Order: sequence, then C-alpha cells, then structure tokens
Amino acid sequence: MRRTLATSPKARNPLLPLLIALACLASGPALGDDSPAASAEVEAATAPPRKHELQLGWAPRYHTRKDELYSPLWQQGLSAEGIALRYSWNGERSAHRAAIGVAKSQIKAGPTWGYNDWPTGETKTTWPVYITHIQVAYAYLHKLPVPDVVTLRLGGAVDVDLQNIDWLIAGYGFGSYFGSITLDIKAELTVPVAERHSLTLDVGLPLLAWIARSPYSIHDETTIYNNRDANDFKTAFRYIGAGRLESWNSFQSLRAALTWRWQISDPMGLALTLHSRLTAEQHPRPLLATETGLTVAANWQF
Repeated sequence: MRRTLATSPKARNPLLPLLIALACLASGPALGDDSPAASAEVEAATAPPRKHELQLGWAPRYHTRKDELYSPLWQQGLSAEGIALRYSWNGERSAHRAAIGVAKSQIKAGPTWGYNDWPTGETKTTWPVYITHIQVAYAYLHKLPVPDVVTLRLGGAVDVDLQNIDWLIAGYGFGSYFGSITLDIKAELTVPVAERHSLTLDVGLPLLAWIARSPYSIHDETTIYNNRDANDFKTAFRYIGAGRLESWNSFQSLRAALTWRWQISDPMGLALTLHSRLTAEQHPRPLLATETGLTVAANWQF
C-alpha cells in the first residue's frame, strides 16, 4: 500500500507528544490553579474577618500632680514601670473594649537635696512621692452609619482609676489614696491610612463619678476605722465605699488616645498608642493631675 511522507511513521516528529504535554501543563493554571499558594490566597480572601484582638504592651508615662490637700507645690516625674493589657471584640455593628493597666511612678517637686536630720545631725536626702496606679476600663460601642472609608463608633464606658500614694517628707511618711469610678460617654474613630496601617482616635468624657479620696489627717476617725483589721483588700473596698457621687460641678476629667496599628502578618501586629488623661477634683481641696504616655504593644488577632 502506498504511503505519503506526511503519514509515514518515520517522518513524524518524535518531540511532538512532549511539546503537547508541556503545553497542557502550561495552560493548567489558566484553566484552574490548584497550587497551595493560590489556594491560600483564595482562602484568605474569602475568610471572615477576625473579631478578637489581644494586645500586651509596655506603657511608660509622665505625671504631673498638684494636690492642695497635702502640698501647694507641683509634683512631677517620669515612670517607666508600666504594663497594659487590652482585649477588643469587633462585631458587624457592636464592639467591646476591655483594658487593665498597672504602673508605678515617682514624682517630686524639685531636685534631690541633702539635709542634716535633727537632733541626730545625720545627713539624709529628700525622697519622692511614690504612686501605684491600677486602671481598669470597659466600653460597649455601636457602629454608626458613616461612609465606609472610616469607622465611627459611639457608646458608653466604665473607667476605674485607683491610686495608692506614699508621701515621704524629711524621713517621715504617711499614706493616702485616690480612687474614681466613672460612667463615660466614649467615641472611637478609625481611619485606614495605607495597606495594613490604620489610625484610631478614641475620646472618653465622664458624666458621673464615684470619688474616694483620703482626708488630710492620718488620724481621721473614719480612716482608722476602715483600716481596723490591717487587711489591704478589705481596707481598699472600705475606702472606696466611703466615697461620694459627683458630677461635673466638682469632678472633671478627659481621656484621649491616638493609636497607630501596623498589621505585620495575618494574626500579628504592632500598635503604638499616645494617650493622655486629665483629672480635676475640687472636694475637699483642689486636685489637678495629668498623665501622658506612650504604649508600645504587640497585638494578636484571632
């Protein structure tokens, strides 16, 4: 039987099947990419947003304080001993915020100087005022209908600020305390500034406050009675219970914070928060205190 050159097995290109197979492999991703990287990208794009965030940071701060109940002088100082823990939950409409912070600070009215103690003549130096801070806060926020380019939330918050104060004067010392439990109106505005970067501004303004403040005299009958069993835990609750309900006529406060977030990876990120707190109390003698700090924190979303 007669054969032509085109149909002859000897004339057929031996590389043709290999070229066809390579072409099929090359066209596979265009038809449907099942590679692990592509699957991960699709999964990340379709996964629901993470609702929980846990944040742990170092919180140094600078304090100024003028408590005319004990001294007419301004006391001030920088504190590097502070930690802060914060939890956030973001729903489609509502959001929860919870935070706790602990710090120790030293403030003084001037430089450290020496003096001769009387009657021993022993040389001593002045001491600062030591303050231990415990701050706890919770907020419930609701998302407002604003353009999608920003997120605005408004709600209420409870803020607890407890301070144990040790005054050391010329070798002698005494303790005092200040505590406030406030009901606040709180606003939070978040603006994305770049991919994986955002800025959040939150402001809290107290409406009502329960204020507990130590008296001038350390021999005050109520103070001695509240400390009758020398139990720190029980005494703290008695001190708080001896406080009074106040509003803006005698207690004023303002809290603000600006947070920059950088989401480094899917679950992990970095947050820098510049925060400030102003407190003014008029009963029984004026108190004015400010607190400004920078919190450097790592955050984890889940």
